[in-house]
Amino acid sequence: MNYDANVYIVTYTSVDAKGAPDTLSGLLIKPDTTGINFPYAISFHGSADSKTCVPTNPDYLDAALDGFISASIGMIVMIPDYVGMGTGRGVQTYLHAGTFFSAADDMLKAVKAKNYSNSSKLFLFGFSQGGYGSMATQKLMQEKYGASFVTAAAHIAGIYNLSSFIREGILNNNPLPYDFVTYITVIIGFNEQYHYFDTLSEFFKPDYADIIKLYYDDDADWITVDDSLHNKMVAEFGSSLLRNILLDNIYDSIQNNPDYIVNKNIRENNVCNWIPESPTRLYYCFGDSNVLYENSVMCLDSMYALGADPNIVRGDTMDTPDDILDHHGCSFSAYPAAWLFMLPYLEDDNNESVASIEFENNYKMYPNPAQSKITIESKKKSVSNISIIDLCGRSVLSTDNQNGRTIVLDVSNIEVGAYILRVKDNNGVINYTKLIIQR
Repeated sequence: MNYDANVYIVTYTSVDAKGAPDTLSGLLIKPDTTGINFPYAISFHGSADSKTCVPTNPDYLDAALDGFISASIGMIVMIPDYVGMGTGRGVQTYLHAGTFFSAADDMLKAVKAKNYSNSSKLFLFGFSQGGYGSMATQKLMQEKYGASFVTAAAHIAGIYNLSSFIREGILNNNPLPYDFVTYITVIIGFNEQYHYFDTLSEFFKPDYADIIKLYYDDDADWITVDDSLHNKMVAEFGSSLLRNILLDNIYDSIQNNPDYIVNKNIRENNVCNWIPESPTRLYYCFGDSNVLYENSVMCLDSMYALGADPNIVRGDTMDTPDDILDHHGCSFSAYPAAWLFMLPYLEDDNNESVASIEFENNYKMYPNPAQSKITIESKKKSVSNISIIDLCGRSVLSTDNQNGRTIVLDVSNIEVGAYILRVKDNNGVINYTKLIIQR
């Protein structure tokens, strides 16, 4: 972490799900340093239990942890609360691509109008619901502004192919232990945009509509409603199936009519049917039971089938042979990998690496590009550890306890490519810079 950061609650003009003017909220976190054109970044937070469980609520600042770290690395970070959340009107649109884009795009315009930086660079990243949001925003920004508008993007454990996972989840004939509200929130959110019903009882069975209304009206959080639905279904039917919640004609239409409006809208909001032209990473974990890893694998396969370049678009599991990670464990590993992936692109408008500015205050490293050896000279402190890390976050070389100010490393066995050089001094302070191996 190279920079202190200031945090602000921001309100800005945007639109609600129906396209009417609305005031949305979000968090802005910026480095407390002048003289550097820090790049911009938009972080998309994960699922929220209620309308007020958002980053701008001081009780939920843990939802903005990735934003604080990103700012300390050297980014001006925006975290929108989303349409229908925070100060926004209505209920959240959840997995609707267009409203993710409008909330993020309008917040970016509002923040850029303050002239904090002249940088043209923009990074996107998000986890879970936010993984879908960051992917949807990258897709729509590329369509509207061109390939170079987004500098790089990292998407973590998102539901990208709604046809395969939301529709199939609704039709699933196997009892679900929990998480009905994920699917219900998709329907409720789409209703904000596409208007399927005026009252919940036009879509859901009346007794269950009464329970869902508690969440819809923000009178009960996600977990409470989920537990109530589960317990009622088990008591009434002996098992918990989503079909028990839906009206019979609604379930039949979703199951048997491909042109039913809900099915069409689900297809329209898939975000795998395009070719990212900016450096893009999809991170996932095999132990994730909340958002199955197949979301990422199927999305990558779809992009490659359309012609995506594997050197630009890649996927990586955060699992190791000894540690198969669950949903939240995946995020803890994937965010550091995402930051390492983005670090080489963190340059200001003078093409000076933001991370390297601080590195060069403390060290001199040469040659770069390197072929067989590199020399690191410390200007201030003795070095305790040096690591060379690839752009997926994996260490390819590490050496401890140097206890000196000039270190020579043999890099002849490292493959040609771009890497991060990570140097830690005896006080535990870490600096980064980009290293190119070239032969």
